[in-house]
Amino acid sequence: MDVSKTTDVPIPTMDTTDVTTIVPSRKHIYGKTQELVEKHLKRFTISDREQALNNLDSWTEFVRQSESDGNWKAINKGVDGKPGSSAKGGFQFIKGSVEPALNRLEKYMGKMPWRNKLLKHKDASRLSPEQQTLLFLGDILDKKIDKTTGVGDAYIKRILSGDERGMIEAYYKMHHTNKGKLTEQNKERIRSIFTSKSK
Repeated sequence: MDVSKTTDVPIPTMDTTDVTTIVPSRKHIYGKTQELVEKHLKRFTISDREQALNNLDSWTEFVRQSESDGNWKAINKGVDGKPGSSAKGGFQFIKGSVEPALNRLEKYMGKMPWRNKLLKHKDASRLSPEQQTLLFLGDILDKKIDKTTGVGDAYIKRILSGDERGMIEAYYKMHHTNKGKLTEQNKERIRSIFTSKSK
């Protein structure tokens, strides 16, 4: 039988009118990253979960802009003729902080498929944006500050609540720990990143 001449054979068609592209509502916290964050949020009392996630997402972007002007491939080259540090990537991880950050991440998410390569080169700029964000949040959300339990969580609560001053303090205390080495111009630039974008 010649099917091409038969009129009662249905031809499958694809209706593209309800095909939608799913775009994450947040820049950083979605997929695996949100899975990680949700595991940590269990220890906090949060009245507005969506707003808390949005605040953490905004803070994550503020940190990335402060550290690298948003450049996932950034490499610290130093200033005024002085050599730069080993900091690389959107969040400027130095080589010595990569392994502890990875350990904190894997404590909640299990072994990362990219761990061996990362431990070999210790260059965060060679990770994808999602991997860099996982490494950053995995580190921040489990980090003990001043060797004291609970201090990190106090800063995280302020971030989750959208406390602008708390966000800036958390940045300096939890990630950029050498505030004293920053020029006044850099401190002002960072302050403006945090304050202008949160309005």
